[in-house]
Amino acid sequence: MSMNEQQPDVQWVFPPEKNRTGRVWLIVALVAAVLLISGALAFFLIPRDGGPTPLPSGSPTPDASASATPLPTGSPLPTFAPPTGVPTAPATTPPEPQDPDVATFAGAVGPRLDDALTGLSILEGLVGQDAISVIDQLQQDVQRLSDTPAPSSIDSEWRAGVSSYDETLRGLRQAAADGTDLSGGISSARDAANHLRSIVGL
Repeated sequence: MSMNEQQPDVQWVFPPEKNRTGRVWLIVALVAAVLLISGALAFFLIPRDGGPTPLPSGSPTPDASASATPLPTGSPLPTFAPPTGVPTAPATTPPEPQDPDVATFAGAVGPRLDDALTGLSILEGLVGQDAISVIDQLQQDVQRLSDTPAPSSIDSEWRAGVSSYDETLRGLRQAAADGTDLSGGISSARDAANHLRSIVGL
């Protein structure tokens, strides 16, 4: 081969450089996604002020009923004995009512017996409902005389006299309601009232 013959031109041919822009954007997107996920997890897991601390998943929640210690069934409750050495107050019985003397009793029932004689005198000039009103007042006085405890020495005689006086007033009221003459009933009631007065020495 002659020197004058033209030698071939040797050139280095490099493959075309690939486009790396898409790969960069993919990496940036992945990093952004990781940051967003991390931020979301931190938002839900970090406890807030005043709020309850979230429990880790899978951990059992406390049960209020299970935390209470059950009392053993059938066991007797403890009893407490009173302290020794402390004096106890003796049981007191109410005193028995004293038996009044006749003079004291006469002073208690005397005004009612005086009113009885006064009312019977007023009744002589009344008829109908006016007479019934006076008799009702006299019967209320009889109830008070019966409720007053009498001395034991005259108790039975006093109760019999009060019962007799009450019966005369009942008959007198019936006569006033019927519109009949009251003079006989007034005389009987006055005798009964005077008998009561004599029992107590008035």
